[in-house]
Amino acid sequence: MFQGEIFIPGKKPFLNLTLSEKLNWGSLLSAFIYAFIFLADEKWNSSEITLYVKEYTVLNQIFGVIFGITFITSILIRFKEFENLNGELKGKLIIDRNGLTINDELYEASKIINFKINMIDYYGQKTNYSKSGPYYFQGVKNNLSFDFETEKVAINFQINSETHLYELKWILLNNVSSI
Repeated sequence: MFQGEIFIPGKKPFLNLTLSEKLNWGSLLSAFIYAFIFLADEKWNSSEITLYVKEYTVLNQIFGVIFGITFITSILIRFKEFENLNGELKGKLIIDRNGLTINDELYEASKIINFKINMIDYYGQKTNYSKSGPYYFQGVKNNLSFDFETEKVAINFQINSETHLYELKWILLNNVSSI
């Protein structure tokens, strides 16, 4: 028997950044703006900024240290970070010999047709993002769909671990091959 949670996707925000991405891009953007101020000073030959820089070297060093700490922190946070959920886990999915049970509603295996399942990721699986972004998946990009009598059923669900994924494959291969 396989038991998982149903995932109900929500609307993704405009910028769907994780904490490490916010720190990374924020520190790079602030360094770019800081450098742009000095380029603008060179272009318009105003010596006020140059004098400011010379007089306040401690302030510049503090900015450099804050930039460095923020950038390094974003890299370290990334290695413990999961992607944003952007939805909620609500309800239960059970797959066994009798068929599929979705939120206490049984869909008998003998009446299910056009069964399709996509097992894309599991909770804790490493992402393919090489340089920035979350390091682990939430395991909610999995979905299944089928026709049951006159209705079409489609849901997203979470797979909790690699062992949970193998359990689902075993159930599908050995018990629900009639679907």
